Amino acid sequence: DQVQNAMSGLKQANEEAKAAQKKESSFKFPDNKQKAEKVEQEDPEELKEQGNQAFKEGNFQLAKQCFTKAINLPGGAKNAGYWTNRSAANLKLNQNQEALSDAQKAIEADGNHVKAWFRKAQALQAMECWSDAVEACESGLKIMPDSPQLAAVLQDVKPKAQKPQEQTSKSSLAEPAHHLEESAEGVTAVIEMPEKESMNGVDLEIESLKLKLTAEPHYGLELGLPFPVDFEGARAKFVKKTRTLKVIMQKA
Repeated sequence: DQVQNAMSGLKQANEEAKAAQKKESSFKFPDNKQKAEKVEQEDPEELKEQGNQAFKEGNFQLAKQCFTKAINLPGGAKNAGYWTNRSAANLKLNQNQEALSDAQKAIEADGNHVKAWFRKAQALQAMECWSDAVEACESGLKIMPDSPQLAAVLQDVKPKAQKPQEQTSKSSLAEPAHHLEESAEGVTAVIEMPEKESMNGVDLEIESLKLKLTAEPHYGLELGLPFPVDFEGARAKFVKKTRTLKVIMQKA
């Protein structure tokens, strides 16, 4: 019995030793290289430089990705320069509405950031919103009167801005009855259009903080939104029974 107990004890000790060895071998020390790379990638200024380099090389999609990462890092959304850089990348990608939204967010971060007004003017110029582009240029020139970039855009868009009679015609459109329904997820604009039977002929433009509707020859509406919205994901639904247009927008 003593021999058997000794053998049993030895077997148990061997099993415990193997288990400890297995546990030790499964432990991995942190990969310092990977850790360093991760920290480097999470430096917003480094990401901005990477984006600038990609932009110079003509890789505008990569540049946009770098600027987006910088914006999404803590404190990044407060840096107007990150927004203006991404706005420039969006312009090169012909994503003019996104470029305009980024420029507006840059202005919200720093209203005296001249390049933010320049990017806004460029986006509006690309969208052929001549009068709004003139206003953006003039706002930027109040901050930096000798800006050659703003002066160049203004020289192009000012002659193309709407004539007084065209503005009068647009303003003669009736403003339809409307209201906003806010929720935790977003906001819904409810617009009554009794003269319409469908969405045909309805021109709807949604920006981060603004909704514009034109339904000639009856209605015209420009509506400020209570918070930035995801304009790309917005949905419009015309309820024929009540002749009401519902525009559903999620928070950005």
